[in-house]
Amino acid sequence: MTSSATALPHSWLRGGDRASRAAAAAAAHPGRTTRVAGHRRLRGPYTAAGNLLRAVVPDVLATRPELPARHVIEILSVAPELTDRLPAPPRTLTSLASPTERTRYYSPLRTRRLAHGITEFLNAWAAASRDRGPWTLFLDDLDEADPTDQELVAILLRRARPDALRVVVGSAVAPRSEALAEALERYAAPTVLPAAARASEKPGGRDPEELLRAYVASDGTSDDPAEQSAHAAADPDTRAALHLARARELEDRDEWTLHLGAIAYHRSQAGPRSDEEGRALMTAADYCLRMGYYEATVELGRQGRAAFDPLTQERLYIVASGKTAQALGALGRTDEAEAIYHEQRARFTDPVVHMVSAYAISMLYTRAHPQERLDTAVAREYVNNAIAIASQLADPEERAFHTVFQQNGLALVELREGRPRRHCRWSPRGWPGWTANCRPAPARCTARCCCTTGRRSTPRSAGWTRRWRTTTEWWPSTPATPSTCATGRRCTCAGAMWRRRWPTTTALCRSPRRSTSCTTTARTPAGPRATPRARSPTCGTSWSWSPTTIRPGSTSSPC
Repeated sequence: MTSSATALPHSWLRGGDRASRAAAAAAAHPGRTTRVAGHRRLRGPYTAAGNLLRAVVPDVLATRPELPARHVIEILSVAPELTDRLPAPPRTLTSLASPTERTRYYSPLRTRRLAHGITEFLNAWAAASRDRGPWTLFLDDLDEADPTDQELVAILLRRARPDALRVVVGSAVAPRSEALAEALERYAAPTVLPAAARASEKPGGRDPEELLRAYVASDGTSDDPAEQSAHAAADPDTRAALHLARARELEDRDEWTLHLGAIAYHRSQAGPRSDEEGRALMTAADYCLRMGYYEATVELGRQGRAAFDPLTQERLYIVASGKTAQALGALGRTDEAEAIYHEQRARFTDPVVHMVSAYAISMLYTRAHPQERLDTAVAREYVNNAIAIASQLADPEERAFHTVFQQNGLALVELREGRPRRHCRWSPRGWPGWTANCRPAPARCTARCCCTTGRRSTPRSAGWTRRWRTTTEWWPSTPATPSTCATGRRCTCAGAMWRRRWPTTTALCRSPRRSTSCTTTARTPAGPRATPRARSPTCGTSWSWSPTTIRPGSTSSPC
């Protein structure tokens, strides 16, 4: 064993097997130690962080309950099994939308914010419990961890306070993450352990069946070469039966994150998936997509694409392909995403598949591809195709919604082409049919559509208050009092300054600092009066307001 004699605050144990790394960590850091397995095959994204929080949070709640409450979003995002122990986290418009109504997804940077929150929680707990002695976290198998865990450990190495919290990282080889590799080089003293013995060099009295069962019981994470060889050489039917039994055993534990890792793995090894098992896999993939765990979404989606038969399980294959492509696009791997959309168009004749794929390809060429590949002419071609298909859908509500939605995409293309006056005319076209056909479910229409300015609009005829738009059609005609918008905010005007008032129902508010999300009305009984004054470079219309609402001659929006 070789080590580096440096004064770096943390440690990195590289090489060997799990047993040798655990022994080395115990010898170097005796005392208060929490050992955590990080292999992504166990629980998918945040396997290491989730295992750590499930071990630590109950103890913290018993002595410092205010600490978990301060970081409830991060804790429940990583370890949802703790939901019953913690207060409900604040909800966002993204988290409140149902799968069929969702139009916004988290940024890939959300996991970085979660990692900083978890780091602050661990630092606070380490400082609060310093009387128990320095706390050592041994995070093993980081070379096989999900990118979310690798990102967290890179931040933890940089921000952990060594006087109270020491981090020991274990890995068989160097991790693939560049950020983690850089953090290990800067903040962790490396120790290289001797290579593990090969299967032929290891004595043991276990027969092949025992070795096979041990590998399956490890959820496919065993680093014992003898167990790996026994699993590879086993009879396929025997191996599949053991994986199926293990999957059912884990399902009986009723722990959600197991579906993101071990259960999905065992089902993939247990033979063809039934439709029910396929839907369970897609539920796990959809959860990862909604949470912003895009690497895990790609992995689960590809499991589905490999397992589902496009002929007999067409719907499941389409869903798996769509989620995989969407996650790839969010990660910036747009060429891979586009290839999946083209494959869908070539394989299936379902008009909705062609409409959704055409819209997605259009958005890739409008804003997602690298700068040198953006092409608004190609984007226009695909979004026009999507509009044509949407206008022919049989269901009136679906036809109204999708027509407006695709026209909204065309408006973005027009804006990117430098034709702002044309982009403002698209969304109003679909509204008469939308308000007529969506009246039984106005909330669904509201939640599923964002207007061209990036703000939600809602049909006034359905009883909703419209938000401010910079075109004449969307200004409320006869408001008498300050009104409440769909986010639960109220806005009033006082001269040239606009004040926001917050009622008790603020759960749906997007940002307390952005008044641009509100519906605004004047305090005069007659309501605001506005007349077109000059063309704006962004939308084509600006306004001159009466003294009762804003200073004369101002061209700024009241919101």
